Amino acid sequence: MSERSSKPKPPPHDVVLVHGRTADGRGVRALRSRPNRLELAELRVAKEGQPLHPGGELVQLKRREESPLLWDVDVKWRGEEAAAAAAPSSGPEVTGHAGPAQVATDRYRENWEAIFGLAPGGRRPPDGGSLN
Repeated sequence: MSERSSKPKPPPHDVVLVHGRTADGRGVRALRSRPNRLELAELRVAKEGQPLHPGGELVQLKRREESPLLWDVDVKWRGEEAAAAAAPSSGPEVTGHAGPAQVATDRYRENWEAIFGLAPGGRRPPDGGSLN
């Protein structure tokens, strides 16, 4: 066995350099270095019951001894968008259907019902529901 093969392989680096507060003062800005990537990042305290930013990750930081501004990153949870960005791409992405996203908000539904006179559940209101 050679000396090289007996050495454990070092883990891939994932490090942040904290460099200032966010505009709202509730988080910090950072420069994040991962294998083959350098990114701007925002770090905020996770709060129970509040969703993460789309594409966000839940991370644990461990301060490096050589600098108070350098932290090692341990990813505890990766959102779908973040996982897709971290995964190697094997070609063009395929969506569930052709065309734009189908999004209907509560406000959209309320306005639809007001315009077309449908009560919740698709029933006609008691007044007959005439559009004219």
